[in-house]
Amino acid sequence: MTLRSRLAVTMAILAAAVTTLVAGAGYRVTSQRLDGEVRSSLASFVSRLADPDGRVASGSCGVARPGFRTPTTGDLTPPKGDLTPPKGDSTSGPPDRGEDPNIQGLLVQCLDRTGAVIRSASSKVPIDSIDIAIARTGLPRSRVRLSGDSDDRLRIVSLAVPSIGMVQVARSLAENDRVLHSLLVRYGLLAGFVTALAALAGWGLARRITQPMMGLTAAAELVAATGRLELETDGFSGATGRAGRSSRDETGRLTAAFATMIEALRSSREQQARLVQDAGHELRTPLTSMRTNVATLRRHPELTQDRRAVIIDDLHVELRELTTMTNELVDLAGHSGAVEASVACDLSELARRSVERCRRRTSRAISVTSLPAPVVVPQGLVLRAIDNLLANATKFTPNDSPIEVTVSTTDSHASLVVRDHGAGVAAADMERIFDRFYRSDVARSLPGSGLGLAIVHDIAISQRGTVSATNSEDGGAMFTLTLPLAPVSVAPPPVGLA
Repeated sequence: MTLRSRLAVTMAILAAAVTTLVAGAGYRVTSQRLDGEVRSSLASFVSRLADPDGRVASGSCGVARPGFRTPTTGDLTPPKGDLTPPKGDSTSGPPDRGEDPNIQGLLVQCLDRTGAVIRSASSKVPIDSIDIAIARTGLPRSRVRLSGDSDDRLRIVSLAVPSIGMVQVARSLAENDRVLHSLLVRYGLLAGFVTALAALAGWGLARRITQPMMGLTAAAELVAATGRLELETDGFSGATGRAGRSSRDETGRLTAAFATMIEALRSSREQQARLVQDAGHELRTPLTSMRTNVATLRRHPELTQDRRAVIIDDLHVELRELTTMTNELVDLAGHSGAVEASVACDLSELARRSVERCRRRTSRAISVTSLPAPVVVPQGLVLRAIDNLLANATKFTPNDSPIEVTVSTTDSHASLVVRDHGAGVAAADMERIFDRFYRSDVARSLPGSGLGLAIVHDIAISQRGTVSATNSEDGGAMFTLTLPLAPVSVAPPPVGLA
């Protein structure tokens, strides 16, 4: 079952459940109210029958007022004169049709003390052994029960009347049943209508919600099938547009994240392709030179020892440059995917460690001025960036000039400045100095691959920092690496990093 179908079915089930609960509650309240009205009408009339002198009961049963000759077992039918009150008497009973004229719908049936019917209701009111016992003994005083089948139910109250025997007052529940049945049918139709409407609304809502997902699915399938990242934008451009208008929505956030991921993959692929092209171009030069020198050695065995030594030295230089370039290419391609964890440390301590290594390798004079600068970074990557900045400075600084390293902080960032005392950076090179394989005219005569500063730039960007180059007023270049300061909640770094 699709997501749209599941959402539509869920909406329909919820609507049906809510409608059923509401309809059930309404049906129950209506039933109780109708039954209460029946009970109230019966109780009202029975309270009138329970008068002490029995006048209302006698009138309702069509017999004379109290004092008339009570029928005996052998004479169950009283004389006609005894049963008919004088004309105009206020206690005369209603017409002998078992229905009180003042309360329409009530059925009255009377039994004498022997249990014989002395007045029948217009509809049959059932009599059982308990009713006969009430008529004969007067105990219990009254009885309420429900009788009859589902088509003609009666609510019956049996009341003991000492002067007569017993009076049964009943009311048919047929009208109540018709009302409840009609209400049940209407509730059923309403529940069906609401359920169908909820299913349609759920389907429409699910279609609207899942439409961006369908676009994302189509784009992902297209990328998986063809590997062409440049086609994904056409696959879900509509979804991306909607996501831009409702970026707080989960679907919009998913769409935006998917678009960002694809853009990152496309940028990474483009960078990889550019790296391969640039690497191929840069590697071609030393390889061509090495191939030429080897061919010269093979074709001219008669070369003098001095000439042969020059060619071998040239081969050694080219091989060293090729090795350096290969190592830097590996570093450049691998550091962005490194899984080294970020830890709390002091940028000043990292700078001192890198400076100490550079002093041992080059025997150059390097001064360090630093303040505590807590950061949360991968130590290996940042040390690599500082090493590259120092290596660049040693390349362009005369041997008798110092290299200056300064670490300071601002409100939100820690800064590391490496200053050399060389010729500085030419204005034409300033914009491209951090590009891969870029080498200025001055640097072409020096060893290097043009990747060191590019690696520094990539590391800085990966740590949400920056790197920039400027020229000092009194000569030399200044390279500044900035990194975000560690949050206040982060514990201070340990002293004496290994």
